[in-house]
Amino acid sequence: MRWAASPLRDELESVNEESLAVGLLAIAEEKLTGIMGENVARLLGFD
Repeated sequence: MRWAASPLRDELESVNEESLAVGLLAIAEEKLTGIMGENVARLLGFD
């Protein structure tokens, strides 16, 4: 599942681009989904 563009998502994807450039593993799409879903909901008071 892809999330809509957002500053947080853009930041997370840029981390992946930088990690690949230096030979590290990217953050899995499932983890990005978890970060975007659970944490954003908690920040917005939806939990």
